[in-house]
Amino acid sequence: MKKTIILTILLMVFCYTFGQTLVTDLKTPMNSPVPHTYELGDGMTSTDKANLSDSVAIRYPDATEVNPPSATYHYNCHSFAWYRSEGGNRNVWIGWTGGGTAEDVYWDDGSFIKVSSLSDATKISYDNDGTGDHSAIKLSGTNCRSKWGVWPLVDHAVGYGPDIYNMSIREYYAPFKVNSPQLVCYGSTATFTTPDYVDCTFNWTYDTNLLDYVSGQGTKTFIVEPKYSYSQGQAWVKLELTIDLDPDVTREITKEVWVGTPDHDNIMITGDDWVVPTNTIFMATASEDMYIDYYQWDLPYGFTITQGQGTNTIRFNAPLVLAPNITDYNCIIPAGLLAGIILCTRHLSKMH
Repeated sequence: MKKTIILTILLMVFCYTFGQTLVTDLKTPMNSPVPHTYELGDGMTSTDKANLSDSVAIRYPDATEVNPPSATYHYNCHSFAWYRSEGGNRNVWIGWTGGGTAEDVYWDDGSFIKVSSLSDATKISYDNDGTGDHSAIKLSGTNCRSKWGVWPLVDHAVGYGPDIYNMSIREYYAPFKVNSPQLVCYGSTATFTTPDYVDCTFNWTYDTNLLDYVSGQGTKTFIVEPKYSYSQGQAWVKLELTIDLDPDVTREITKEVWVGTPDHDNIMITGDDWVVPTNTIFMATASEDMYIDYYQWDLPYGFTITQGQGTNTIRFNAPLVLAPNITDYNCIIPAGLLAGIILCTRHLSKMH
């Protein structure tokens, strides 16, 4: 009897009539308008939402609802995957009309690019050319999150869900990005890499004044190295990616990498100059620097670092009894890869 009641309630919800307003100003990251998008009146009572939550729990016990009750007409799977998960906060239903092609604009204009496997993906499109027409975002491993029509927002395995979505038929997409290092020293190489985009042409260029080519032109992985042992400065590497669409779309991105030993002239220590013979906590902070891997703090005998060793900020206790003369405290900064060591010193004085 319980299953029959739930099915009846679902049918009542799907047949509900509500207001709808066409949205014409929703855009992709590449500024293309998203068609067939509407704002819909919710039309669901709290009882409707609770019943749909119960239905998901009964029919799909291996799926987990997110922030129940989450059933709503306000947005659908495409809206969640391509718009709301990217920071959008409007209640819109993408593809309310149009035969299930509205979300295609997100990859047709190059905002997201097809990749070869789930491991590189952030978005999943299910059975886009068939009856499934569903979208999800990848979480970790083989898990994803999607909104099941007016049903709840759920976390589930990539192939687990309603049969209507044909979840065995999948395409994977990722945004345009290049992973890159911040620093490369002489004797090492710098690797620039993208997700495994398919149907794309890779054209890499680079700063020939500071860098030499190693390998990877025309592929997703491009490797360069410092040109000379004395090369130093901010260099650049640029990717022009042509996506095989109709028409082709070319996107480009430039990444910067520091070549050689970083310039740490701006490193200094700020903090307390005076200490008193108690166990009061004092703080000292060294300047932040993007190329620093680790901060090694050394304090006078009897002082104890209570928090922050290895970071640019520490807290430390002064001993109950202070020596007549307080010496310096230092921050020794190994500055990234083979870049050397920087020593900063600040003097501590005893407060009488």
